Amino acid sequence: MATTCAALAAFIKSFLTTPLEPVFRGWDRDKDGSLDRSEFRRAVRSTGLVASCRDADHIFDEWDVDHSGSIDLAEMGRVLDALKRGEIKRSQAEETNGKHGRGGKH
Repeated sequence: MATTCAALAAFIKSFLTTPLEPVFRGWDRDKDGSLDRSEFRRAVRSTGLVASCRDADHIFDEWDVDHSGSIDLAEMGRVLDALKRGEIKRSQAEETNGKHGRGGKH
């Protein structure tokens, strides 16, 4: 299934007005304080966004700033704060999606 640029941008934008901590805790199924790749894929799907694993993995890799293989609340918060401040532009997210294709298999 393909992810459109608009859907990816809407996914990211949806976090700009939503309190992050309760959402993050709901996604953290094993309650270890971070999202692994599997939890993140499930989180993406839970938003209603139709995304391939490849697309979700690309977002994960972008948000896993320290390259630890997981995303903690502080890490996700920093990414979203950068979005709020305009340091990461919506168009960059859309452009990134275009570079990595629109397909991919689960």
